[in-house]
Amino acid sequence: MNDLPPPPVVIPPARSLPPKDPGVALILELVPGAFLQTFGIGNLYAGNIAWGLALMIGYWIAATVNALLCVVLIGWITWPLTWCAFAAVSCWLAAQKAQERQDAWVAGG
Repeated sequence: MNDLPPPPVVIPPARSLPPKDPGVALILELVPGAFLQTFGIGNLYAGNIAWGLALMIGYWIAATVNALLCVVLIGWITWPLTWCAFAAVSCWLAAQKAQERQDAWVAGG
């Protein structure tokens, strides 16, 4: 007797990526970079997979070249400079990506 159609089913939008804390991303870049000579872990955490792997492999290649340059003494200057450059760039990229994901999560997806 009731000719009304059933109410439509409303599916809430899915939030695809969970938020990431920029501070954690920064720590995950600096601590392994300082103690294990491995940059890129904070970028992997933040979801920046390609940059994380590129930084990790790129630093290992640069460190190998700098280790070889230590034989002719210039490596003792270039290795710390390389480390500082990788630390600054990788931390900035990780914190930026984590902040973008956090902002997207707050905005609703």
